[in-house]
Amino acid sequence: MTDLLHAFGITFPILLMAAFGWVGRHFFKFPENAELVLTRYVVYLAAPASLIVAIAESKLEDLLNLKLVLATILAYALTFLGVLLPHRLLLRRSLGDSALAGFAVAKFNLIIIGLPLIVSAVGTKGIPSLVINAFISYLLLTPLVLFLHGISGEKNAAGSGPGRAVLHGLKETITNPLIIASLFGLLLLLLGVKI
Repeated sequence: MTDLLHAFGITFPILLMAAFGWVGRHFFKFPENAELVLTRYVVYLAAPASLIVAIAESKLEDLLNLKLVLATILAYALTFLGVLLPHRLLLRRSLGDSALAGFAVAKFNLIIIGLPLIVSAVGTKGIPSLVINAFISYLLLTPLVLFLHGISGEKNAAGSGPGRAVLHGLKETITNPLIIASLFGLLLLLLGVKI
């Protein structure tokens, strides 16, 4: 029971914030781009800053844990396919839409919810799993989804076609603030810099 209350105490502030957002959206007039500003704050400032500090305070052997890497890849694959296949086969949606649905479920909560929950629950001990998740999701899952979206014949941000979609995905990966923050944190870790 104590563990359940502890878990509830960690997740409750996140749920409360979501509830305030829902209430605010329905009862107050916000600018059209209000959620975009908050999302950019999380993706470009709050989450990268947390990752830099967390990685710099980790142990290198924890980040290079082969079993954890393989388990993470398997978890992503099962989650991604567990959403993609029902969307494609049961709901008869296009390959592109099905891939995006799998992508949203498998990846979205990694940073937005995963980082604060892991840090709150176990502190920096949980950071290696989060960092490995970030690299796998950005280096494997994102290009795969953009490739599947490209071959489905639908338009995407980079134009049409699987080759352009993969190149666009790789460009977005290299310039992503979370990947840059992870690499910067890793550099600080290797140099032994304490924050």
